[in-house]
Amino acid sequence: MIEKIKDIGGRYVASGLIMLAMSIIFIIQLINWQLISGAEYRAKADSSNKYSVNVTAARGEILDRNGVDLAVNITGYDVRLSKLLLEPGTENKIILKLIQVFENEKAQWINELPITIDENGGYSFIPGRERDVTRLKGDYRLNSYATADDCINHMAGADVFKCEEENPQDKLKIVSVRYNMRKTGFNYANEYTFASNVSKEMVAIVSENSHSLKGVRVETNPIRKYVNGELAPHMVGTVGAISEEEYEEHKASGEYKLNSKIGKGGIEKAFERSLKGKDGKETMDVGADNTETGKSLDEPAVSGDTVYLTVDAKLQKIARDALKENVDNAKKGAKSGEAVTGSVVMLDVEDFSVLCAQSYPSYDLSRYYEDRGYYNELIKDETNKPLFFRAFEGTYPIGSSMKPAVALAALEEGKITPATTYYCNHRYTRFAPSYSPKCLGTHGSTDLAKGMAVSCNIYFFETGYHLGITNMNVYQTRLGLGQKTGVEINERAGILAGPAEREAAGGTWYDGDTIAASIGQSDNMITPLQLATYCATIANDGKRLKTHIVKKVTCLLYTSDAADEEDSVDLGGRRTIKKKK
Repeated sequence: MIEKIKDIGGRYVASGLIMLAMSIIFIIQLINWQLISGAEYRAKADSSNKYSVNVTAARGEILDRNGVDLAVNITGYDVRLSKLLLEPGTENKIILKLIQVFENEKAQWINELPITIDENGGYSFIPGRERDVTRLKGDYRLNSYATADDCINHMAGADVFKCEEENPQDKLKIVSVRYNMRKTGFNYANEYTFASNVSKEMVAIVSENSHSLKGVRVETNPIRKYVNGELAPHMVGTVGAISEEEYEEHKASGEYKLNSKIGKGGIEKAFERSLKGKDGKETMDVGADNTETGKSLDEPAVSGDTVYLTVDAKLQKIARDALKENVDNAKKGAKSGEAVTGSVVMLDVEDFSVLCAQSYPSYDLSRYYEDRGYYNELIKDETNKPLFFRAFEGTYPIGSSMKPAVALAALEEGKITPATTYYCNHRYTRFAPSYSPKCLGTHGSTDLAKGMAVSCNIYFFETGYHLGITNMNVYQTRLGLGQKTGVEINERAGILAGPAEREAAGGTWYDGDTIAASIGQSDNMITPLQLATYCATIANDGKRLKTHIVKKVTCLLYTSDAADEEDSVDLGGRRTIKKKK
């Protein structure tokens, strides 16, 4: 009995020693964790759970000269995919579920893949998307002759998006989203926008399905809204996803990412730096189960500047309606296919600001973004070309509008006086019989005043002949013809008829071309904006100012008046830039 008691006591002692040793080891490890390496482990824990996420800045507004809204921002909702919250390997499943939720509600989601399923059930490239197709093939190093099937099968393969087992429709959907995710730089800091400006009803539906949409977030975001979208679409311009070339151009600034938006045309492009604003940063806390546990704002986003245009919204509307009415009336007496387009430009003679500029046919900027079918109709309309801004980019024969420039040049050079007369007998005979151009009337003895009043071709043929094409071109250039006006958005220089232009085109200039040029014919091709600038220069006693459509740019700290400097050229060719009083 005594030996048995001793045996049990020994076991207790052994067990106690083992427990003591284990406790000492545990205490030593706790000391290491909390005291010796505590800071290191806390930093690791913090870094593994906190992530920096970009906050998009609101784009600056574009207003007319009186503050009427043209391009503003509204608070909208984006549905996004977050790499922080997506469980690895579930991307395709979540994408299909999310698309199903949207399609059940007939809601749109962003689909930029230039491939569709044709009527035969096969994959085909979307017509008109050749540039996107070329980029897609380049991104995955596919041959230039690769078919749409080749592209889809490659991207769906085990080495890329791993969805080759899906049916053709689902495979296309997964590839579409994941291709765009990769193209826009989807990573921990940059979420992917699956759908933009979704309705509140759609937000509620996505939230209701959150249990099966892990990794999907709904975020408020400034959405571009174009008010009065038909008034000045070409001048206001468009915004779109940054292209590969644009990203490379702006990458060094550090202000753009692969998923950034950027101005594509009009003021949106010309004043991109002012309108863009500065993105902010926020920290997102993510738990061990890949759920968001909180977030904090580190650096607030700074909104872009406000750009005021010189145009008047009321005048824009009047010009739009009048232009449409006149084109429609002209069609009634014209042959089929004629008199289908037009443009109008109005300048303030005092400062050469554009008060209105319209092109017809035009388009609605708000529908351009919201209605994909409408957008496709616009880009396919090769007859009317509604996206083409005829007022600034269209070039047309100037015709008899050139005659005041020729008269002015001849007076300045002493080739004629107001009393100089030429006889109009309907036909010009200086180069007869090989070339005998006509006048529209028979005006007899004609001086300058009469020649201008009846637009006598014979008078200006002879005046142009004595003036010569070199002198003619010098004054036409000073009046703003055949060259860009300097307006802030895209414009064309047009063509000023002369030996240099003709020889550049492989032709020869003759004296007969000079007299044709003197009445605005020959090779002359002028933009409506140049024509308005030319007329304003004459009305402004020969002083040509810089034509412009921006009145001022404002932010919280300062206002920059675009018209603070007066840039002028007089008929003697002298250019002056000075501060206005």
